[in-house]
Amino acid sequence: MSRTKLYFCLLLLSAGCAWAGTTGSIKGTVRDAATKAPIPGAIVTIAGAPLPAAVTDSEGRFVVAGVPPGTYTVEASMVGYTTAKSENELVI
Repeated sequence: MSRTKLYFCLLLLSAGCAWAGTTGSIKGTVRDAATKAPIPGAIVTIAGAPLPAAVTDSEGRFVVAGVPPGTYTVEASMVGYTTAKSENELVI
């Protein structure tokens, strides 16, 4: 069985405020690598962070809120696709 490639684009890495101890969010879109079509229902996780996984909406969009400042690896997975990773994503 061949697996289609999955990729995702992190649209925004941002901190909520400039106060010490705040958290940021990671937002993005998961798309089919070949067709660029959005992938609804993909699971997005942040490695090394005690945060729940996000699930993409009907347009492939996701938001992971409450991410402490730091550098993370973001992974997107979906049945029938290879897992996509984006490393060294900075939340400030």
